[in-house]
Amino acid sequence: MSGENAGLDDGKPASDPADEVALVVGLNLRRLRTRQGHSLERLARLSGVSRAMLGQIENGKSAPTISLLWKVATALGVPFATLMSSQQANGSSVLRRDDAKVLISSEGRFSSRALFPFDLERRAEFYELRLAPHHTESAEAHAPGTVENLVVTQGAVEIAVGREAPRLLGEGDAILFQADVRGEEPPGMLAVGAKRAASEPDRQASWLYARDIVDGVIDNRDAIDEQITTFAKDWSLQRMPAVDRALLRIGTWEILYNDEVPTAVAIDEAVELAKEFSTDDSGSFVHGVLARIARSS
Repeated sequence: MSGENAGLDDGKPASDPADEVALVVGLNLRRLRTRQGHSLERLARLSGVSRAMLGQIENGKSAPTISLLWKVATALGVPFATLMSSQQANGSSVLRRDDAKVLISSEGRFSSRALFPFDLERRAEFYELRLAPHHTESAEAHAPGTVENLVVTQGAVEIAVGREAPRLLGEGDAILFQADVRGEEPPGMLAVGAKRAASEPDRQASWLYARDIVDGVIDNRDAIDEQITTFAKDWSLQRMPAVDRALLRIGTWEILYNDEVPTAVAIDEAVELAKEFSTDDSGSFVHGVLARIARSS
């Protein structure tokens, strides 16, 4: 081999990092989807991502945006990093800048660089986020129990969580917040539910009771929240995962304001939902709070 050709890969062009990310994501998506028994159609309904787009991602033909990946990860109930995992890390790991996976969206105005090697067992993830000046980036609610800790290292950024008032953070400021919070107002959610119930007669009975729950919690919100805060033992409402907070409000309303539901049933149903849709500790936490509320009533 002559000196002119040394270091070349047999004339093959260097691989594009974006193409490598798309390939890894596609393989992981197909593996996770089939493992959970989802068809493309079902996953499309769960995630809000079209079947065609999911198919393109699985085939490595489309590089997904950050917000799209969050939707898919939430629908599958897996950490965001699981969709991009290409290795298992043991012991100490060094991640070189050039080896980090970077996702870019909004035509380059927003990027996310992973500051850790992806692996399936990790419970904490660290990212470097970059936003172009005056750019607005919105994110879907993440999986139940997800907490984010954002630190501003340069510039300033305005953060709005759910329906809370925006907060302006400057260099060196930090914010800790529940990232599983959704921003929909109850009237809008009720309108969506009513529309679905009208087109699906089998949902009519459950929809009517769901509407009673929402109306009941809204009408008695202050008293319900006071009960939860009193018996949650050092847990503020803001610190609770959104699913736990919602289930506690529903359970408290059923215990205190709905005589048609036995207390034991209200507690058991809330606990089972917490086990299925929230964190590993949520079942026992919800049971403890509701049981104390029931004993005091």
